Amino acid sequence: MIEGHKLKDIPFYASPNVGEVMIAPPSAVVIHYTGGSTLAGAVEWLINPQAKASAHVVIGEAGDIVQLVPFNQVAWHAGKSHYQGRSNFNRFSIGIELVNPGQLTLVGQQHCAWFGDPYPQERVVKIPQKDSIQEAVWCAYTQAQIIAVKRLLLMLKEYYPINLLVGHDEISPGRKRDPGPAFPMAPLRRTVLDIDRHSHCLEQQSMPQMTGEVVATRLNFRTSIEGALKGAPLVQGQRLTVLEERAGWYKVALQDIGWVKKEFVILKEFEA
Repeated sequence: MIEGHKLKDIPFYASPNVGEVMIAPPSAVVIHYTGGSTLAGAVEWLINPQAKASAHVVIGEAGDIVQLVPFNQVAWHAGKSHYQGRSNFNRFSIGIELVNPGQLTLVGQQHCAWFGDPYPQERVVKIPQKDSIQEAVWCAYTQAQIIAVKRLLLMLKEYYPINLLVGHDEISPGRKRDPGPAFPMAPLRRTVLDIDRHSHCLEQQSMPQMTGEVVATRLNFRTSIEGALKGAPLVQGQRLTVLEERAGWYKVALQDIGWVKKEFVILKEFEA
């Protein structure tokens, strides 16, 4: 519940890094990742005057939420920004930060964040950056975070005239990379706004990224449609990211990208 532009029963730590009260109710939400490892560290930085940055809320890996700025006040989260004829997103958008390090690097046998911490294989996903064919390794968001952000977005939609959900990388292309391709933007757009940006943009004809679950006991993972086997078979219950559908096959991402038969994968909605 939202009262006085604040989430009820949610910790609130006022950030000094704010602007004026918005002229009109917020109409957009911008998703970011913190680039760090902890909720406490993100909050501590965003309430520090030296940061010269803030967000309305931060969501930790366990799904816990901390609010820093009332929803009707300008937070400094978007910076120089432009999208579909609108600019200076700080003036009319709500900024949501999710604790996530972003892109990972292989160090020895482990995938590590820029600050050196290793992440387990179940958090590692190899997927291209938006508008790029070059693959990179990213840290997956937790299911608890996706559930929390979905609930928050639906609540914001009830209270404010939200008509746009975007990533920082979309409103500041080339300058920002967050929340990155590991964030399930398209399914959340469909759920929250009942629209999909891909349906009215001239982009590659691929399906929006969705979560899938293997329903076969064993499922061959291939380099291409009817191509050579690629690594060990997938097992029943294994989660994957579905990137594209073609001729009865799904292009999917795990630690690597490959193809599987569509009939053995069920698309899953995020459960709230």
